[in-house]
Amino acid sequence: MSTIKVNEVQHTGGTTGLTIDSSGNVDLGAGSIVQIVTRQVDTYLDHTHTGTTQADITDIYVDITPRFDNSIILWRTIVFPRLDDENGYLRFRVVDSNNSDAVFHSTDYCASSNYYANTSAFVNVPIEAMKASSGTTSTMRLQLQCQVNSGGTANFNWSNSDGKVVVATEIRT
Repeated sequence: MSTIKVNEVQHTGGTTGLTIDSSGNVDLGAGSIVQIVTRQVDTYLDHTHTGTTQADITDIYVDITPRFDNSIILWRTIVFPRLDDENGYLRFRVVDSNNSDAVFHSTDYCASSNYYANTSAFVNVPIEAMKASSGTTSTMRLQLQCQVNSGGTANFNWSNSDGKVVVATEIRT
């Protein structure tokens, strides 16, 4: 067996194609996907919420340990809430629950749903949130939270035979 030791691979024209840091991590440069972390969850969450303050939605989280403290982190999932008050609506945010529920994205909320929806309808809500710079290389637990506005009870118990995925993608800047 042979070993080649390098810290940089270059094109014959002299431009760097990739680098390898002292830990052996390959860096393909800005815009490269560093890692994708997924978590499978049941759609039937047996979770209801009536509060006008943000609260965790049971099991809708993913843990990611960024490799770079300046990476972009993209978080996404889909939920199927029902709200029993058609004048009410839901607001969602993603927090780092390992960091005192610090809001993950730059705005107060990253999604909303169910405003004037049929009170028996489960609404398909894709949710995406982004942090422009992870700011850490410590493990983040990116947890989805929800609040109810203008009344009603949110119910997240859609179908006990479906599964959904929560995804966090680290992108090199």
